[in-house]
Amino acid sequence: MSSPFDHPLARRSVTSAKAQRAYKGIMDCQIFHVSYKKSSRWKWRHVAPDGRVKESQETYALYYECVTAARKNGYQPQIKCR
Repeated sequence: MSSPFDHPLARRSVTSAKAQRAYKGIMDCQIFHVSYKKSSRWKWRHVAPDGRVKESQETYALYYECVTAARKNGYQPQIKCR
C-alpha cells in the first residue's frame, strides 16, 4: 500500500506548511541610522510585544549589510519605500 506522502503534490503541501510555520517565527525589526564620526552607520532593533528591546551590537556601513545581518539573526526588517 502506498503512503499519502508518495504523491509529489502531497510532499509539496507538507513542505509549504513547514515553510509557513517557520515564517511565522520570524520577528519584525526596524533599521535605523546612528551617528558615527562624521557620517552615519546602520543598526537593527526589535521591540518585543512585552517591551523588551533587542538591538544589534554592531553597526554597519551599508544598509543592505544591516538588513542581511538582521535576517541572519531571525528578524525581518520592515523596509519602507518613500
